[in-house]
Amino acid sequence: MARKRFNHLEPEKQEAILRAAGEEFAENGFGAASINRIILRSGLSKGSVYYYFEDKADLFATSLERSMQRIREDVGWPALEVLGPDEFWDAVLELTRRSVALSRQDDWWIKLARAVNRFQEEPGAGPATRRFLDLGRQWWESIIGRGQVLGVIREDLPLDLLVEIVMGADQGGDRWMTERWDQFSEPELMRLVDARVDLLRDMLDKENEGWGQ
Repeated sequence: MARKRFNHLEPEKQEAILRAAGEEFAENGFGAASINRIILRSGLSKGSVYYYFEDKADLFATSLERSMQRIREDVGWPALEVLGPDEFWDAVLELTRRSVALSRQDDWWIKLARAVNRFQEEPGAGPATRRFLDLGRQWWESIIGRGQVLGVIREDLPLDLLVEIVMGADQGGDRWMTERWDQFSEPELMRLVDARVDLLRDMLDKENEGWGQ
C-alpha cells in the first residue's frame, strides 16, 4: 500500500506519478518496467518513487487501484448506493456505458486493462494483481448486496458465490473486448455493452431465481 505521505501529495503530482507508472507498466510489462523511465515521465525527482511507495510492486498495485477508483468516480458509480429498485438495472447499464465512453476518450485505460490480463501470469506481479482483483471483488459485493437489499437480485446462492460468478464473466468479457477494442466503432461497442449487461441481469435477476419457476 502506498505510504501515507503519498495521500498528502498534491493531486496533480499524484496523477503524474500514477499515470506515468500505468503507461510504463502497460507498455513494458511488470518485469521490464523501469522506475527511471517512470520518474522521467512524471517529471519528479529520482528519490520520489521510493519516498511514496514501498517498492515497484506497490507502485504497480497503487496505479491499478487508483485507476479503478478514478474511472468509477468519473462515471458516477457511487450513485448506485441511493437507487431504488425500479432504477437499479437501468443505472447499471447507463454507468457501464459511461465507463466505455470514458475509455474511448483516453486509450490509457484500455492499455492498462490489457496489461492487467497479461500481468496475472507474470512472475512478481501476482501480489499487485491480487490487490486489484480484491478491490474489484469488494466493488461487486457492494453492487450485488445493494441489489439484494432492493429485492432485484437473487438470494438463492451465497453472496460470495454470486460475486465469483459475476467476476469470472466480467473479466472474460473485459478481456475479449479489450483485445478487440480497435475493431469496433463506438455504436458497436455500446451494443456489446448493452448485451453484456443484459446477460448479467439474466444471471442475477430476482425474477429468475429458482429452477423451473
